[in-house]
This record gives sequence, structure tokens and C-alpha cells, in this order.
Amino acid sequence: MAHQLESMFSVKETPWHGLGKIVSEAPTSEEAIKLAGLNWTVNEAPIFMQTAEGNIQQVHGYKSLVRSDNSEVLSVMGENYHPLQNQDAFNFFNPFIDSGLASYETAGSLRDGKTIWVLAKLNKAPIEIGKGDEVSKFLLLSNSHDGTLAVRTGFCP
Repeated sequence: MAHQLESMFSVKETPWHGLGKIVSEAPTSEEAIKLAGLNWTVNEAPIFMQTAEGNIQQVHGYKSLVRSDNSEVLSVMGENYHPLQNQDAFNFFNPFIDSGLASYETAGSLRDGKTIWVLAKLNKAPIEIGKGDEVSKFLLLSNSHDGTLAVRTGFCP
């Protein structure tokens, strides 16, 4: 299967692919980041190269982004790039979760942690498209740790 799923959780329903942890109730922010397997940070590390003469020197202008939990290199970025930490992605939702306006629905990572997402369900009545055709309302935050996706947030019916 080409899902590229590394880790995730989902509330109540098993996703189409049948993978991830299924929980019976919406978790707290602290529980959600652990259930999603996103309780790690993105660390910055210098890059070194060996010259033709055999000397080791630092590559200036670039840095590697490395997972704190397994030391895997996520990407090489320019020196001015600043990663959005997974915890900060969850913190974006705190005002909605804390006020009861939303609850976590799913979160996780793809491609060995290079892409992450957090989805919260808005605790509001669904949109009725037609008689009996209801669409729930969600907020989505997606991000990558390899430069392939900018931080994106938005309404996601």
C-alpha cells in the first residue's frame, strides 16, 4: 500500500486504510501529540563535507533538520529556515480545544515524519448540502519538515 503513513490516531472511526490508533473519545492536546506519534522535535545540525584534499569543513549557508527521537535527517534547508515544531502545530488548536469549540479528530505523520497533519472537528452543527446530506466542519493544519509544503491552516468541510 502506498499510503506512506508513519503514525496517526483517529477518533471513533477506523480510516479507509485501516491503520493507526483508534480512540473512543477526543484526546487532550497532551494525549493527542503522543497518540499521533508526533512527540518529537526538529533539531538543526550543521553539515560537513570532505574536500578533495581529505579535509573536513563545514558547509555554510545550509543546515540539516534532524528528528530528536531517532536522529533521522528530515531535510537540508537554507540557514534562514525555521521549522515549525510539532508541539507548536498542536498549540495552534489550543484556543479552540480549551474553549470547547473543537475537538481533535485525527493527527499523524507521513513519509517518516517529513509531513505532519492535525485535524480538529468543529463542535458546530454540520452544513446541510441537501436534505439528509450533511457535511461536518473541521480545521486542518498541515506542514512538512522537508520544505515540500508550507505551513497551511484552513477550514476543511
